[in-house]
Amino acid sequence: MELQKSTNRLVELIRHSQSPYHTMKEAISQLEKAGFERISLAESAALEPGKAYYVSIYDRSLAAFRVPQSGFKGFRIITSHIDNPCFMIKPNPERKKSDCITLNVERYGGPILNTWLDRPLTIAGRVCVATDDPFNPKTMLYNSKKPVAVIPNLAIHMNREVNKGVELKVQTDLEPIVSLIGAKENTQGWLLGKIAAELGIEADSILDYELFLCNGEEPSITGFDDEFLSAPRLDNLTSCQSCLNAIMDTEALSDICNLVVLFDNEECGSSSKQGAGSVILSSILEKIYLNTPDTDKSRTAFIDVMLHSLTASLDVAHAMHPNHPEKNDPTNPIPMEGGVVIKMNYNQRYATDTNAVSIVEGICRAEKIAHTKFVNHGDAVGGGTLGSILSTSIPAMTVDLGVPILAMHSSRELMARSSQLAMDQFAEAFFK
Repeated sequence: MELQKSTNRLVELIRHSQSPYHTMKEAISQLEKAGFERISLAESAALEPGKAYYVSIYDRSLAAFRVPQSGFKGFRIITSHIDNPCFMIKPNPERKKSDCITLNVERYGGPILNTWLDRPLTIAGRVCVATDDPFNPKTMLYNSKKPVAVIPNLAIHMNREVNKGVELKVQTDLEPIVSLIGAKENTQGWLLGKIAAELGIEADSILDYELFLCNGEEPSITGFDDEFLSAPRLDNLTSCQSCLNAIMDTEALSDICNLVVLFDNEECGSSSKQGAGSVILSSILEKIYLNTPDTDKSRTAFIDVMLHSLTASLDVAHAMHPNHPEKNDPTNPIPMEGGVVIKMNYNQRYATDTNAVSIVEGICRAEKIAHTKFVNHGDAVGGGTLGSILSTSIPAMTVDLGVPILAMHSSRELMARSSQLAMDQFAEAFFK
């Protein structure tokens, strides 16, 4: 894959992915254009060898796979997550403050709070609408498309200590302004009225919603030599697009099932029915195996297949900040152009297995893909991600990888474009 193609694919995903539900929609669109057939999570049907399928997991997560041509020795799995740190809008959110309407919000995950100030924000997510069957409400996606909210800073004249660092409180400081009160006598239900009008439905038909505040800024290629991509949601749409590229751009193997999974709720711990901490992946793997023709249907045979499987968990890594090199491990600095970063932690906050790490190292060397190894500074406790969580539910060797970025969990992050290309190349090689 060429650098420009790699960047273009990622930029298009970012533009279409204002919320996890919109990421799902865009991922499904890409898969269907590539010939993948949708199957139901709750039903079983015989799978055709060599064919490509995808399954939506509660409309919140996604799995796509290619059935082996003949035989079934194991899985090669690449995972990522579709959510990002941000703010979600609470029920009954409208508040009157001065002559403005603000919205009551809840922090989702661990965003860098001050990076959300003074930016154009959109609102996106989904609403559930009443139908004749209470057990089957209709789901509709919503995207304001234009910026509709701003969280304004307090002027320095009223906050003289602001440049010394000021703690922000979500309930006090971070409610976005969305309108002027003007002639609006009753603001209760005002937001739902706006959304309903745009969707062409009645406001009282909306039963519930999951709506996100989103950074509405465009991705931007930057640097004198166009080396960088500055954009919202690089964590973790970089990995999502690499997963999609890999499964779309490769063919089915003879006896290995290639599979990608895009999980929701990683940023808040993965403990949901559609998250990596649930049994959903192990259930899907078993269903794929059992529904593939001419496989041994015994439980023992399936366990044997899992023991011959390998998982690569993709999530962004920390590049060395040029203004704060002391924050990185002194002998393992991660440059922006580090390419594929193998994320290691011997206390297993990242899935660290020398055999799995060596496989990644071997692929990168054979394909001449830029790569490096990340470990935390000895006095720092790093984050965790999907790899270690998945390792507790599926008995497969697992390794955590990512592209290096700066400003992780900011509303806008920064990466070297060449590192995205390296991850695309690795993911494709992993599936060949």
